[in-house]
Amino acid sequence: MRWRHDQSHQPVGQLRLREAVLVYVGQDVDNFAQQIAENFGDEVARTVSTSLFALDNAPVPPEAREAIRKATNHGMNRW
Repeated sequence: MRWRHDQSHQPVGQLRLREAVLVYVGQDVDNFAQQIAENFGDEVARTVSTSLFALDNAPVPPEAREAIRKATNHGMNRW
């Protein structure tokens, strides 16, 4: 399924307006971005990638990253 430009920016823009932060808690953000590109197209992958914060890039100790992953059930829980 390929999305049009306005379809990919609209949901992300609405989240940002509500001060929501997209955080990828997995350990392979490059693979995640590739999966999005394969499933939804390069345009959606670029849109999501520019708004996505990778937990691995967080300025916290590795122990804190693992605690966050555990608290979110490795991305299976929402807050």
